[in-house]
Amino acid sequence: MVAPSFPLLELPSDEIIRTLRLINPVQLLNLSLLSKRAKSTVISCKLKANRIGIYFGNEIKIDFHFPSSGIYLKFSMDHGTGTRKIIQKPMRISYFEVRPCGNPGRWFRWINFEYGLMDWVDHFKCVFNQKDTFVEFGRNTFDSNSIYENLKDPTIIHIGTTGSYEFNRQVLKSILPTKELHLDTKAFENWRVPETILMQNIDRLELNNRVRYFKLNELLCTNSKEVVLYSGTLTGKDMNNFLKLWKAGSNSRLEKLFIEFPDREIYDFKGIDYKLVPAEENQQRAFKSRSGETEFLSGEGKDICRFDGIRGTVCDNDGHFYFYVWHDHCIG
Repeated sequence: MVAPSFPLLELPSDEIIRTLRLINPVQLLNLSLLSKRAKSTVISCKLKANRIGIYFGNEIKIDFHFPSSGIYLKFSMDHGTGTRKIIQKPMRISYFEVRPCGNPGRWFRWINFEYGLMDWVDHFKCVFNQKDTFVEFGRNTFDSNSIYENLKDPTIIHIGTTGSYEFNRQVLKSILPTKELHLDTKAFENWRVPETILMQNIDRLELNNRVRYFKLNELLCTNSKEVVLYSGTLTGKDMNNFLKLWKAGSNSRLEKLFIEFPDREIYDFKGIDYKLVPAEENQQRAFKSRSGETEFLSGEGKDICRFDGIRGTVCDNDGHFYFYVWHDHCIG
């Protein structure tokens, strides 16, 4: 018995979109691969993924999440074997649909598809209305030159424990994110992040794990709008000197600095003029982050002023150091 057909693309445009919005992301993805017209129709549905991520480890995985459906798709690409594998058009592609509320997921498989890695990524970005690409490197078996040749302008890069300092160095030498860089400090020899990395002109720099070597000079080298540190070596004296140097003009791009100290660090404002802002007033102040989200400050604040009139606010929340810089575009 032949299953009845449904002439979806013959419906009026409004009816097509209304119908597509009842279909889950897996079905939309399958539909988008049928033809150029089908792909264009799926795009018009304007389903947006939270993010599209690419993971390089022993294999390549691509994943994306959908806030409305709770569905998570994970693609696995087989690129053969070898000490350092070269990225090729995969012979087999598997993907898994993870459903919410403990409902069983489903496996799908394609064989001998013509798409290469970035063909898939570009297709996903186009169909699911997401411009950003998150790239993560774990314990890796892929050649760094091959990754460079196949990876275009990642938005965010995360480098964890890959097992090779040289691989990490080669990746960061040839591939840099357009917005954010997240680093596990164990990715570097002696757990020391090179100054050439700290000086990159990006939106956000995040250093995970306890940084074994990160002093005032390294902090002054950072050139990101937002800096997040988990530091075991910065001291209260370092922070005092940093604020004095910021007042004189250092770290001019900085918008927000967050430092988590392993122990409650005592830092003072000796030699720094400031205005104390009571908690009741400080908590009413809205700071607009680089992503456009609004954050309300916590606790009491200490306002200081840079030589050019730009104001900064220091907040201490359980020993965590927050520093907000009130550029015009940061005032919520």
